[in-house]
Amino acid sequence: CKMIFISSDAVYHGDRQGLYKETDPVAPISVYGKTKVAAEQAVLQTTRGLVVRTNIYGYNFRNKNSFGEWIRNSLESGQELNMFYDLWFSPILVNELAEILALCMEKDVCGLYNICATGSISKYDMAMEIKKAFELTGTINRASMKNFEFRAPRTQNMGMDNAAIRKLLNISIATPQEGVARFRQLWDEGYPQLLKKGGYEG
Repeated sequence: CKMIFISSDAVYHGDRQGLYKETDPVAPISVYGKTKVAAEQAVLQTTRGLVVRTNIYGYNFRNKNSFGEWIRNSLESGQELNMFYDLWFSPILVNELAEILALCMEKDVCGLYNICATGSISKYDMAMEIKKAFELTGTINRASMKNFEFRAPRTQNMGMDNAAIRKLLNISIATPQEGVARFRQLWDEGYPQLLKKGGYEG
């Protein structure tokens, strides 16, 4: 492929249960999702474009936190978190996504694929997995997104099915729980500090 576009799970409407497949119709409810759909269409009109729908977390070399880092750092500093039990997604560790994208380039994969965790998890359960993996003691409260007023509409079910890319590349992809375990392993290896210094080669 000549072009890889990183899209989002926000292209789906999110009003039903189950995992969304690439063949499901897109119906974004936010401006962000609508811009992603427009960009997807432009890339797919090219002859060698690859569109990747995903939701990532991991360690950031810039001075900002990913979702996973925010959870870990907030709990470590003693903050009390309210996490949605009724918002589902399929987060993939960015390291694994990078490995799969490298394989896609090697195999010259084009088209549209969900590249995400295998299965889905609620934001609350994801936070609890991070808390457990890092052996933290902070408080995480179960909250409903229905009780919050957002400045922009939020997709409730962002869970995606990655079966197509797994079959095409003949690979397995971690579940959200397995991804969190690797997230902790990278921490133990000193990955965040080495990443910012540009010296990690794992």
